[in-house]
Formats: sequence, structure tokens, C-alpha cells
Amino acid sequence: MKITIKIPLVASAIILAFFFVFNSIQYTVMRDAIYATWLNNVTETSNSVSNYIGEWLNGKLNIINMMEHYIAEDYSAEQIQSVMDNPLLKKEFVLIFGALETNGKPVSNTPGWNPGATWDGRKRDWYTQARSANKAVFTPPYNDSATGRLLISAVARIMDHKKFKGAFGGDIELQTIADIINEVNFNKKGYAFLLKQNGLIVSHPDKTFNGKTIDNLFAISVPEVRDGFIETTGNEENILLKFTPLQLDNKESDLMIGVALDPEKIMEESEQLKSLSISLFLLGALITSLTLFLVMRQLLLKPLVALSKSAEEISHGNLDISIEGVEREDEIGLMAKAIHRMSMSIKFAIERLKSSS
Repeated sequence: MKITIKIPLVASAIILAFFFVFNSIQYTVMRDAIYATWLNNVTETSNSVSNYIGEWLNGKLNIINMMEHYIAEDYSAEQIQSVMDNPLLKKEFVLIFGALETNGKPVSNTPGWNPGATWDGRKRDWYTQARSANKAVFTPPYNDSATGRLLISAVARIMDHKKFKGAFGGDIELQTIADIINEVNFNKKGYAFLLKQNGLIVSHPDKTFNGKTIDNLFAISVPEVRDGFIETTGNEENILLKFTPLQLDNKESDLMIGVALDPEKIMEESEQLKSLSISLFLLGALITSLTLFLVMRQLLLKPLVALSKSAEEISHGNLDISIEGVEREDEIGLMAKAIHRMSMSIKFAIERLKSSS
């Protein structure tokens, strides 16, 4: 193989290797950056949704706390009913309800609400929960027996100064919260759902999972709150999980937001970047190799070919040939001068032989 072919091939190989290494490093850095940015954005979104819902629920707790304060200021059956009948409460709660310690009979802001003749509020879990709390707290989420709607109750004590007289609360429809959470799909790369800390799913985009535990979806038994993401599987696919507790004023609510991401869909953007990187790699390598070849051809290969032809002419006895490149000061010039001196030496030697004969 001629040197005029070897040199461009070696140079092209070096250029290809350089561009390959450079683009590989660049692609890896950008891929990791895209992946990290996605996870950071998901974390920020989860925190934002959690804070928004937490503020919304905390507002409900504050209203119940205000009711408790107004009732305690002037305790009487009339005052209880007057506070419950406040028009604001009908906008903020599905139902305001309660019971007194004396008989456990129902009181509410809805005349048509009738839980039954045997109903005794004192035997209800919410009543016990309110009695043991110093301020308004949330009950666990539940489905209303009559309507099937997803509810949670904010409950508090009825006090006459420091004496316990009963308990009351307000029903809150969680479907609004569930809809907000379930609509988050992270650009179709995942979804969010509402669950309890024990792993019970309260609301899921696929309603068939509502009321089931998280191990029906993923290869984990209970949700774990951590800074990073949990790598697990679901439906035989890799899944990234993130759990964010709702930020409430009290610590008795165990609701949390779960996020499930498909890592392969997240990496789709990096795959597009990979295709672009390969295209740029090939184009850059081609342009650089072609440019280098043209420069080498003009500065090195073309003079070498000319010197090679000159040397061949000299070997055939043509000693009067003009040697190109003798005016140059680089290595090509040195080689041209050497060939020119060799030609002159041969010519001088021949002339001496002729004269001596």
C-alpha cells in the first residue's frame, strides 16, 4: 500500500477514534444530566403537589379548630347548632356532624341526615380519636356507606371550658385531591397515586387498585420515604418509586403521594440524543477527515509524488529535470534539495568520465 494512501487512512482512523471518544463522553454526560433533571423535576412536582394538598387540608383543620373555639366560648346546645349552621361550613365540608357525651345522639348541619335510631356517636372511632386529641385531627380515609364517595373527616372535641362534652367533625371529599394527584402523569412517563403509610392504596388512576395494598402493584410491601428513588419492578417491568408524605400541621394523618416512573420512557429523550450524537459524530469525522486529506494532499502528498517522479526520471538518466520544492524550508524542501544535489553529482560524474575518456 502506497504511503499516499496509508497516511490519510491512519489520520482518518485517529480522527474517528477521537470523535468517537469525545461523543461517547459527551453523550454519557448529557444522558446522565437528562436523567437527573427528570428525577429532580419529579421530586419537585411531588413536593409541590404535597404542599398544595397539605395546605388545602390544613385549611379544613383550621376551620374545625375555630368551631371548637367558638363552641367552648359559650357552650350550649343552641350554640353548637348555631356554629354548625354557619353557611361557610356547607361550602367547605360535605357534612358537619357530631354527638354529645350525654346521649350520643347525632347533631349536624343537615336536617335530612339520619344515621339510624341505633346510631351512637360515642361508639364511633372518630369520636374516640377526637376525644384523645388536643386539636383537630384527620380520620383515616374511608368510603361513604351511602354514596361510596371517598371521604376523610376532620374531627375535634366539644368542650365547655376544660370539660369534655362531646365530639364533632366535618366530612371532606377526597375525590378532588385524588383527581389532582391522578392527573399528574409526568409527560406520560409515569403517574401519581394517593396511599396510606401502611401501603393501602386510597386512589389510583386505575380504579381497580383502589383499596388494595401496594404489593399488588410493585415488588415492595410498604412504602418507604427516602431522598432518592426506590428501584423495583411492577408487572415484570422496571419501576422507579418515590413517596412523599402530605405536609400537615398534625402528625396523625398518614396520607402520602406515591409516584411511579418508567425509566425506559425517561431515557427515550437520551436515545434521541444518542441518534443525534451519532449523526454529528459521523458528519464531523467525515468533514474533518476530508479537510485533513485535502490539506495533506496539498502540503505533503502532492510534493512527495512529484519528488518520487523526479527521482524516477533521474534513475532513467534524465538529469536535466527540474526538481520541485527546492525553494521550501521544511522537510520536503530538504528532500528536494538532496535529490537535486544527487542529480547534479551524477551529472558531474558522467561529464568527468566523458572528459577522461
